[in-house]
Amino acid sequence: MNPLTTLSSSCGGREAAAPSLPMTGTARKRAALYGFLATLFRRHPSRENLLSLRTQELREALQQAGMLLDKEFFTADVDALAEALAVEFANLFLIPGSLISPHESVQICGGSGLLRGPETARVREYYEQVGFQVDDSIPMEPDHVSIELEFLGHLAAEEANAWEAEDALTALGVLRYEDDFLRRHLGQWIFDFLNRVEANTANGFYRELARLTIALLEELRVALPEMIAQLETGNATP
Repeated sequence: MNPLTTLSSSCGGREAAAPSLPMTGTARKRAALYGFLATLFRRHPSRENLLSLRTQELREALQQAGMLLDKEFFTADVDALAEALAVEFANLFLIPGSLISPHESVQICGGSGLLRGPETARVREYYEQVGFQVDDSIPMEPDHVSIELEFLGHLAAEEANAWEAEDALTALGVLRYEDDFLRRHLGQWIFDFLNRVEANTANGFYRELARLTIALLEELRVALPEMIAQLETGNATP
């Protein structure tokens, strides 16, 4: 049995509001943004990634999302820029002595502070509960920031699928999982982590990436409970 369906079926006898196309689109956009952020925290952008980010379409999309990159990002030699970002990515997240560990088990306040600590196992168990599988080819721990963001993207995509299938109760269940994971896991540590990234980088790309991620998750931390409450009372607006 799909645990998403199981959870959404136990809504205290209340019916969720009717699905709408705007809700589907909003969930798809949220999934895409989570995926975009997950990719950028997983590895430094390649030359091809940078060329893609320089296209007019993505440039405007980044600006609308609040990621304000300076003129140099769009005019500098792309190979030199890729090399500089690779060095900065390593300094921030990979090199012992200077790295800011992108793992819940290390960053969460009051936790073990250990890579692959008990927090890692709890995150893995959460994924298994929802039926999410981490790609074995990705050399990251389950509590790596990129995997946790990818998981939220997975949930947002499942929500969009539910709206397309006109299954409002399942959509509500997925939203509950997204809110719950943000409160119990990612939201418990990522803001301190991102503030440290912003404070320790002189690179405009990673500074803006941190700021964009903070803004998105702070907005969702407020918006998700409101969306859930509206659906539970049958008063969701298109």
